This record gives sequence, C-alpha cells and structure tokens, in this order.
Amino acid sequence: MSFNFEAFNSGIVALSSNFEAIFFDIEAFYSETEARSYKFGAFCSDFEALSSDFKAIFFGVEAFCSEVEAWSCEFGAFCSGFKAFSFDDYQ
Repeated sequence: MSFNFEAFNSGIVALSSNFEAIFFDIEAFYSETEARSYKFGAFCSDFEALSSDFKAIFFGVEAFCSEVEAWSCEFGAFCSGFKAFSFDDYQ
C-alpha cells in the first residue's frame, strides 16, 4: 500500500478550511458580544441619566412642597394678623 499524498493534502486543506471557518465564527461571535456590550453600556448610561432626571424631579417637587408649606405658613400668619387687626377695630 502506498501513501496517497494527494488525498492527505486534500484532507489537510479541508481541515485547514474547517479551522478557518471556526476561527471566523469565533471572531464574529466576539464582535457581536462586543457590540452587545456597547449597547448594554449605552443602556446603563441612559438609565443613569434617567435616574438623575428623576432625582432632579424629586428634589424639584420637594423644593416646591417646601415653598408651598412656607407660603401656607406666611398666609396663616397673614390671616392671624388680619384677624387680630379686625378684632382690634371692633373693640
């Protein structure tokens, strides 16, 4: 039996093509994973910005409520002063 160099060479070429295909599949998978990683990073940045927006809204609402409460106290003081003034007029 003699060694068939042509068949051996064809097998090596086929095996090389298979490894090359596997390499390109791994490379494509890595690129896709990297792209998804960037998308996830962008999502995290968007979520962080949204969180900051909600925090700013919360502090804005809190400041508004404090201002309304202060205004209410001032209005209460005005009403008390007005009552006292009115009561003084009738005595």
